[in-house]
Amino acid sequence: MYNTTFRVTVAGQERPVVLRVVPEPDRQFRSERQLMRKEYASGRWLTVIAPLMQQVIAADWSHGVIGRDWVIQSFAGSQIIRRPPAVLPVPDQPSAPRAPLSSPGKR
Repeated sequence: MYNTTFRVTVAGQERPVVLRVVPEPDRQFRSERQLMRKEYASGRWLTVIAPLMQQVIAADWSHGVIGRDWVIQSFAGSQIIRRPPAVLPVPDQPSAPRAPLSSPGKR
C-alpha cells in the first residue's frame, strides 16, 4: 500500500483516529508524488458520498513535523453494509423492448 497507516487512541476521545503518512520522497514512484495531496483536493467532488468517508481532522504538507506529508482522519470502524439479495426480482413486463442478443462473433 502507498501509505503507512496507524490507528491512534487519543486520551479523552471516544473513538480512535487514523494517522496516514506517505513514504519518504525517495521511496515514491513518480506517479505517487503528492498523491495524498491530490486525494485531499479531490474531496470537493465527492460530496455526495462524503457521509460514507472518513473526515479529515488535520493535514500537513509542510514536512515540518516529520519530513513527510501526513493526515489525521476520523476512524470509520466496522459497519454493517447491506448487501443486495442474491437473486434480484425480475419485472413481469420489460420497461422497453429489447433487441435480441447476438453471439459474440457475429455483428
